[in-house]
Amino acid sequence: MAAAKNASTLVTDVRMTLTPMRFSPSPSCACKQTIHHTAAVNDHRPIHCACLYDIFVMLQLTAVLMFVVLLGAATWGITQVEDGLDVTDLVPRHTTEFRFLEARQKYFDFYYMFAVTQGNFDYPKHQKLLHDYHDAFTRIGNIIKNDDGGLPEFWLPLLRDWLISKCS
Repeated sequence: MAAAKNASTLVTDVRMTLTPMRFSPSPSCACKQTIHHTAAVNDHRPIHCACLYDIFVMLQLTAVLMFVVLLGAATWGITQVEDGLDVTDLVPRHTTEFRFLEARQKYFDFYYMFAVTQGNFDYPKHQKLLHDYHDAFTRIGNIIKNDDGGLPEFWLPLLRDWLISKCS
């Protein structure tokens, strides 16, 4: 009888000492071993120290933080990508096509354009036509324009202003 009482006391003592280890957030528990308590509790699961749970939580937080950092880096990288390829990247070097593309970029990448009238153009009668011709260039997208979206003044309004200033 005394042995049975000692055994029940032992089971109660084991339950009291093991239960705080399961839920205790104490960092001083021994994390190196797992205590099997099949005699103390009827479930056959091992009891792990609370510090193992803390380590697991820290690993989860680290994984989430790394995900957020990598997601931010990927988002920034996407904004740095430029669409398309330059034609010179597709043409093999040391070919005539590549030399043509280099010469075109060097000499014809940006150049000034002049519209010239030929023959016996009657300027006094066709001033409206010249103004309309000059204004038509504002609709072309590849022409560099002023800050207000227009073109620089051409010679006809300047000549008119000069003539008005001389006559008055």
